[in-house]
Amino acid sequence: MPFRKITLEEDEAIKRLSSSEETPKRFNWEEALSGDDGNKQNVRLSSGEGERTIGLTEIANTVGNALAILLLSKGEEDVFTNENRDFVAKVTRAVGDRFNESALGQAENGGLSENEFHRGIERVLIENNAHDVARSLVFDTSRRVPQSDEQVSVRLIRRNNQVVSWNQNKIEIAIRKAFLSQEKDSAPAVHVAEAVTDRV
Repeated sequence: MPFRKITLEEDEAIKRLSSSEETPKRFNWEEALSGDDGNKQNVRLSSGEGERTIGLTEIANTVGNALAILLLSKGEEDVFTNENRDFVAKVTRAVGDRFNESALGQAENGGLSENEFHRGIERVLIENNAHDVARSLVFDTSRRVPQSDEQVSVRLIRRNNQVVSWNQNKIEIAIRKAFLSQEKDSAPAVHVAEAVTDRV
């Protein structure tokens, strides 16, 4: 499905919508999957709260919510269309296949981290030329980015004049958004963020 680049106004709208708990709950993207899809291709996910198993239904809602936030930021009201549901189903199945084919999906260390999970979805979106949906996903996941382990004395002044500690994870998120806004592969963001942190 065709997408276009995100404007500054839409960028701000995505940020606002991503922080809202109500927006994603309006749509049941798992309905895009056929009846038995949700029970297939389970992936183990590890986080600070322990380990849990997720299926295609959660992947579908993650992808669909990112798409919904993007479309709503553009002022579009007709979001839960057949075309959009087909897109979500296509990406969801591709993500499920990717995780199950990869050693990451069944890693001996307990499964995927939250970061690996979202990066896997982001990768499939990029491969489907949906860079703006991937960027919307990055906005959504950036709300849960933890403080990085690096001890850096440099502090940053945000646009709202708030002084914050250096966080390599946040730097990576910003670089990912920049790559995706130019419809580029965001994978180098990890190494760029590491290099910048080393320099400061």
